[in-house]
Amino acid sequence: MPRTRKSAETRRAEITGAVLELLNGQSPDGLSTAAIAARVGVSHSALFRHFATKDALWAGVMDEIERRARAAWDAAEAQGGAPVTRLQALLQAQAGLIARIPAIPNLIFSPGHLAGETVTRPVHTRIMGGFHARIAALVAQAVQDGTLCDDMAPGDATLLLMGVLQGLVLRWTLSRRGFDLETEAARLIELQLRLMRAPDTGETP
Repeated sequence: MPRTRKSAETRRAEITGAVLELLNGQSPDGLSTAAIAARVGVSHSALFRHFATKDALWAGVMDEIERRARAAWDAAEAQGGAPVTRLQALLQAQAGLIARIPAIPNLIFSPGHLAGETVTRPVHTRIMGGFHARIAALVAQAVQDGTLCDDMAPGDATLLLMGVLQGLVLRWTLSRRGFDLETEAARLIELQLRLMRAPDTGETP
């Protein structure tokens, strides 16, 4: 029975997925296109038919990360609830994304790691900008509804919450994933939000 030829879109998705899988266990500078082709099960020349250059491949990988990130964030916010509930879910979704795709911190914490860094860095900046904007919007709503204290600039609160995650991911990466990232993220996010909550005046509405 003849094999069904895969579409270019499907094959490109397989290739970017293979890169993310391979980066779970090695640094970007050691990843060869031959290893990627072997993981996907295509020839070396076939790989370059889908991504003409290595820069194009890295751009495709970053686009895939962005797609998965936005899907995770959308799903978290779609759960609904009060702004602070959605904020907590959004932050936890980011921790879950990184736990499932350790290639993300491998790409970020390997300065000078690849020739395509000029391609990946702008996309990473765009992804983090989108994440920052979502957190800031939910922080502002939580301040407005009285859940979070109003004596801190929303921008500062946003940076603190992002810093909790970024510091945690760095520690997780340096420890060679020596603890459960999602469990520790849940604990620290809850703690930070508790510290930022508006004081209870004890007044009845």
